[in-house]
Amino acid sequence: MAMNRVAGLVLVFVVTSITEALGEPAHRPMEEMRGGCADYALNVRAELAAMEQASRPVKSLATREEVAPIMPGLQPISITFLNADGVSLTVTPKRSGSSAGLLPIAVPRDGRYRISADTALWIEVVAGQERLEPQAFEMQTGCSTLFKTVVYELKAGPRYWMELSGNVKTARVLLSDAGGAP
Repeated sequence: MAMNRVAGLVLVFVVTSITEALGEPAHRPMEEMRGGCADYALNVRAELAAMEQASRPVKSLATREEVAPIMPGLQPISITFLNADGVSLTVTPKRSGSSAGLLPIAVPRDGRYRISADTALWIEVVAGQERLEPQAFEMQTGCSTLFKTVVYELKAGPRYWMELSGNVKTARVLLSDAGGAP
């Protein structure tokens, strides 16, 4: 019995070490994501400051169109959403809403990028027809400046599609370079 317990502890240690070495974030319990802006475990100082700046208005798309992609920066965009019934999402969101929209995004170099929003939105990033898995996710429901942030590993060159859905008409969103950190 003691040997099984030791083996179990060793397995937990090995999995935890591998996860940390690969840079995979530990899942944070939802009850730890109901705080204010100061309660983020991720370093979101740059995103918080950027979200305080004036935003550039952008209308979301109902279908994929040839328009200039959103590039990372420190200026938020203010997105106007469409009725979800009229939007052609490639992947079914895990949580849908009455509003939705598509926006093309591109990045200048390979790396981790954050998509942050000031309100409750479902954020998906799609490459071609495939949903990308986020590298990290955190929200603080008491932070009206930065409600949530999602980190994706993106590559320079391809065009990605940000597929957004929720129960809002507008939202402020920021695509930023996360550097090497989640």
